[in-house]
Amino acid sequence: MEFKDFKNNPQELVGKYVLYESGKSYSEQRIMSIVKIGKVTKTGFRLNAISMQDMLFSLADGWQKGLNSKMDMSTISRCTLLTDEEAENTINQWRIKKEEKALRDRMKTKLESMTFEQLQKNGITLT
Repeated sequence: MEFKDFKNNPQELVGKYVLYESGKSYSEQRIMSIVKIGKVTKTGFRLNAISMQDMLFSLADGWQKGLNSKMDMSTISRCTLLTDEEAENTINQWRIKKEEKALRDRMKTKLESMTFEQLQKNGITLT
C-alpha cells in the first residue's frame, strides 16, 4: 500500500496509519512514531497529532513539504503508509522492547545493590 494508490480518491487516506520518521540524514538516530492521517488536501495530508498539525506532507511520496531551505537540507521528515496490521505489530514490538528495557534496568539496579554474599547465595557466579 502506497500513497499513489490513493491518487484518485485521497480522502480515503483519512484515518490510515503512517510511520512518521524524523531526524538528521547524517545520524542513525531517528524519532519514529505511528500516527493516523487526520486531514487531506489536494496535494498533501496532515497528521492527527497535536504536535504535528502544522506539518504538511506530500501525497506523492510522504515527505514533509517546505523542507527546502539551507537550514533543513539535512532534515528527514517523512511518512510511510502502513496497514492496520503493520501498525499494530509495530506498536506491539515497541511495547515489548520498552518493557524489556525497564525489566533489565530494574535487574541491573537490584544486582548493583546486592553484596557478594547475596550474589553467591542466589547462585550468581562469574563462570
